[in-house]
Amino acid sequence: MRGVLQLLFAIVLGLAALVASDPARAESRPFESCIAPIPAGEDAGQVIAASQGFDCATSQNQLGSDDFVVALRFAPLDIHADDPLVLRMSSVWMKRAKVHFRYADGGQAEFDFNSGEIARVLTIGAVFEVPVPYRAATLE
Repeated sequence: MRGVLQLLFAIVLGLAALVASDPARAESRPFESCIAPIPAGEDAGQVIAASQGFDCATSQNQLGSDDFVVALRFAPLDIHADDPLVLRMSSVWMKRAKVHFRYADGGQAEFDFNSGEIARVLTIGAVFEVPVPYRAATLE
């Protein structure tokens, strides 16, 4: 183990229930959370590109501490500028997190933060809220 808990949230196939600012919209869009460890000597990009080795059945806390990529898989999601979305996730011990968003037009965006910058995304109840960047294209 590298002794560092780093969660890298890779939005490779979509973002559904956790991103909705409207609870009714969140409940209408099921998602699957899948986890893959980042092997020593590799980076998250290599794990994401391989798109293999993701475990969708095991909870991350059962995998111990290490570096992981978490992919949220869901049906494509239209985003509206007048109805912003956020990705909500539980606060966990980590040194940093990076969230990747991919859109149907090939566009990408990312949002990252480390333990020193956590206040900008930490909300009441120890929940992180990461804004989902608006694009006219569907979020995948």
